[in-house]
Amino acid sequence: MNFRDYHSLTHAWETRLDVQAVDSGVRVRAFAEAEPFYLRSAQARIEPARMWYRNYELAAETARGLDHQEDHLHAATLHSKLGIGQSVTLVASREPAASLVSAL
Repeated sequence: MNFRDYHSLTHAWETRLDVQAVDSGVRVRAFAEAEPFYLRSAQARIEPARMWYRNYELAAETARGLDHQEDHLHAATLHSKLGIGQSVTLVASREPAASLVSAL
């Protein structure tokens, strides 16, 4: 997970991404004043992970001669057991009460 525009890179030491457990998932907020977004599921358990993957190489930026190493936040882990023919729905939304019912 990153919070940036396409001309920037994310570095763990510069970023204050906040991940909190909420009902049926997690809330992610880039900084105190930012609008949060939610990752939720009715069929799976989603728990905060808060682990940084550092120095991820960006090949296109390397080829252009630009800064090419970025950090990515593993914000949450989804746990679910699926049988044959079963599915799980993951909802990503800015709405804290977005429907968790699959439209399929």
